[in-house]
Amino acid sequence: PLNQTKWKELEEVREIENGKLRLNIHSDGDKLSMRSYFAQVEPYIEATVAVKSESWINSGAKGRTRIDGNFYNDTYGLGSYNGYEGNVWAQVYIDYYDDGTLEAKCYAERTMDANDTSWQELFFQPFTVAIVLDRPYILSIRFTGAKFIFTCKDTVTGGEEVIEYPISTPAYEPYKGFRELVSRVYGNGFSGYMAVEFDDVYVDTGAISEPKTKAIPVIPLLLDDD
Repeated sequence: PLNQTKWKELEEVREIENGKLRLNIHSDGDKLSMRSYFAQVEPYIEATVAVKSESWINSGAKGRTRIDGNFYNDTYGLGSYNGYEGNVWAQVYIDYYDDGTLEAKCYAERTMDANDTSWQELFFQPFTVAIVLDRPYILSIRFTGAKFIFTCKDTVTGGEEVIEYPISTPAYEPYKGFRELVSRVYGNGFSGYMAVEFDDVYVDTGAISEPKTKAIPVIPLLLDDD
């Protein structure tokens, strides 16, 4: 990270290094993120993710890296949207705690208002796959229209866990759907640095038999989220 005695602004990194995407973010107390968006919005996303050992989290802060997106709307469709209301957002993520431990989890929530300022948790479950620094893990989200399929796979041991969340509502196209990769520090008044490496990012139509396609990353305007 940049020397804080010489530079007022903290380090933010979005770069390609040895063919892999690095998203690094440094916070001295705020919630800060570095992100990159997919050009394609598909029901299936996958990325190989490694939290690098140059990351550090001070007591009181927390780090996170994730793949996520708005996957469907459970109430409104094209021509009838009430802003973001009814959008269902899902993520597979790795949290890095101030005691040095890491944990992978999956989560889905519903947006409760048009301005995307209130949310209701729909599903949450941690993975049992052990997470360690510098090791690549394959994270994926598949939305079939009837359920979410979340996966976390250790590329070294081959250990893989699959978690499913069935839905019982309609599934219309989301309002302003997107897919993204994120590296974040929740400062909570304390400092931290997340250095994350992404590789082998794929998308497809969500059908299990569909071949995966290499995703094309883009960086449009930032979205504010939780």
